Amino acid sequence: MHFFRVFMILILTPTFIHTQDENSMPYLGDEAKAKVVQTNLEKSVAEDALKMAESDLLKYDDIETALDHLSDSFGQKYSGTWYCIRVSKAVLKSKLVKQAESYALLNIPPIDVLLFKLADNLEDSLSESQLIEATRPVVDSDFEIFQNNLPEDEQNEVLIAVRWAIKNELKFNAIEEAVTDILESKYGGQWRCFITCRGSKISTSGEGMIDPRKKSIEPLMYFGIGKLKILVYKPKVEKSGSQIKKEDQSYDMYEVIKEARLNLIKTEVNYTEMTGPMQQLMFQIAHNGINNYDSYEGITKYCREVLDYMYGKPWECLMGLDGQFYSYFWYKKPFFINFKVDRIRVIIIKQYAY
Repeated sequence: MHFFRVFMILILTPTFIHTQDENSMPYLGDEAKAKVVQTNLEKSVAEDALKMAESDLLKYDDIETALDHLSDSFGQKYSGTWYCIRVSKAVLKSKLVKQAESYALLNIPPIDVLLFKLADNLEDSLSESQLIEATRPVVDSDFEIFQNNLPEDEQNEVLIAVRWAIKNELKFNAIEEAVTDILESKYGGQWRCFITCRGSKISTSGEGMIDPRKKSIEPLMYFGIGKLKILVYKPKVEKSGSQIKKEDQSYDMYEVIKEARLNLIKTEVNYTEMTGPMQQLMFQIAHNGINNYDSYEGITKYCREVLDYMYGKPWECLMGLDGQFYSYFWYKKPFFINFKVDRIRVIIIKQYAY
């Protein structure tokens, strides 16, 4: 009889099972299951990231608050601007991970978290005058040719003109104008000169500035001096023998994008409601897109996909030659930024989800 009463109590006593939906916070029972899925960080750093993520997710009731705190605290500890977002494992195949300088995909059941830092370069934060002044002491010695098909006499004249301009000017556009004026007065025709930071992510093979499919049809010289990368070339000549007019070239999409790659440092905000760090992230994403795609469609699609991964849908990116396109749209405050990269106008917004 005693056995029967115990048996009945066990049967009739409700059983409480801990359940979680995919939006719930991790709990202490899951702690042993947490792991680093994939990373390019050192093992000790990745393990530290996992511990910090577990701690923050247990400390805060809201996942987004926990991830924001993790990105801030990890950035303070390991330097740089880090981002932390909730993802699926499919993110490993995305462009976001490929563009990341450092990352760690962490699995803390029931969620996956991506902690990452986008490719950054300290030289990109220097002003034009600082880059030029840093180049002057080595202008005659720190020299490297990446690509060249100019005759030797023109090559020598380009170097003389560039070195003189660097020693006497403090703005990229002033150097560019001085070089083109010198070359046009000596050789006639039309010359073009573009300058960017030597430490930028543009390939030093010439790809990204010169379309490799064209096999350098234009007579050109692409080289580095000190902190600067410089492209000097003659616009190609049409079969009729007359040169393409500058005003006609300037509206060609590929030419505009190619020029923008050389002038990423010339990024300026027209209007925004975003915070400073958020603005810098928008610039980095847009610059990565400009460096890796040859059409507005490809660049805008890339920007939208990255932001959808990072902050959830729906984001939109509008792009075109400055002054040549118009738009009207609604957006979700404060997710709006209107900025220009060289002559390309970029508008990035987050829309309301329907």
